[in-house]
Amino acid sequence: MDINPDTDIALRFDLLSKRIEQAAKRSGRSPGDITFVAVSKGIEPGTLQQAIDAGIKVFGESRIVEAIQKFS
Repeated sequence: MDINPDTDIALRFDLLSKRIEQAAKRSGRSPGDITFVAVSKGIEPGTLQQAIDAGIKVFGESRIVEAIQKFS
């Protein structure tokens, strides 16, 4: 299933979470053992807030100054 990048963040995260759960079960792993890491580099704070509101909890950001500004 292809996920359109223009689709709502919450819907995309829900679809990805289901795919992760299915893949975990196929491989005999617990879905809880898998960490979804969203990349926040170059993402505006408003979009980042949408991701947080959608339930995304772990973000990867390579620029610490940007991370501090975004998450403060």
